Amino acid sequence: MGENTTFVTPFGLALLLVMGAAILVLPRRYALVPVLVLTCYITMGQRVAIFGLNFTAIRILILFGWARLVVRR
Repeated sequence: MGENTTFVTPFGLALLLVMGAAILVLPRRYALVPVLVLTCYITMGQRVAIFGLNFTAIRILILFGWARLVVRR
């Protein structure tokens, strides 16, 4: 597989979306738990390529964290 190709398994996508939603709704003291769960079960090989930029699952989860900061202030 090349560097600029998207590869995400259905399990990886489902886990990423569930953990992203968990970051948005959990209290602040538990917001780190989804990050730990995701890093244990998703490999670095699963990535989304957009315009030559590679986003691994952990980077996408960090975007959910930034969204939490913006929404909750």
